[in-house]
Amino acid sequence: PVDWNQKWALPSPVPAGPTGVTGLITTTSPNTNPTQGSPVGRYCLQSPASIAPLQFVKIVACPAAGPIHSAWTVTGDTGDYRTSYVIMDDSSPQRCLQPQDPSAMLADPQPADGGVSKIVVQPCTQSTLQKWNAPANIQNAAPLNNIGEK
Repeated sequence: PVDWNQKWALPSPVPAGPTGVTGLITTTSPNTNPTQGSPVGRYCLQSPASIAPLQFVKIVACPAAGPIHSAWTVTGDTGDYRTSYVIMDDSSPQRCLQPQDPSAMLADPQPADGGVSKIVVQPCTQSTLQKWNAPANIQNAAPLNNIGEK
């Protein structure tokens, strides 16, 4: 089972092509107190807008217009692997969403359970850490090409 705070809705539809789509990345919490009726909470993913150490993406209450730094641009297949399947924040310059690199982890006062990386934003690179929902083995070209029988 996956908890509600691990199920995220991307702005949709995510088109193929170089532009992607910009919008909020949201999740909805279930009502945890039945005596309050049936309201649910809507939450947005918010960028720290910083690449400084220990600055993590947050989950914040989502007003109608969205909180500051909560607009994300999501790309699908752009035709160029370097820019495909990334999620960029609304900072200038834009930064890409990625799990914190386990090899670069600093002392965190609230470490994640079970060795799971926290989510950060970093300068956009070709790193596979920044690829989201990419097809499996997209980088692994077939080992043999242009093979024919004579």
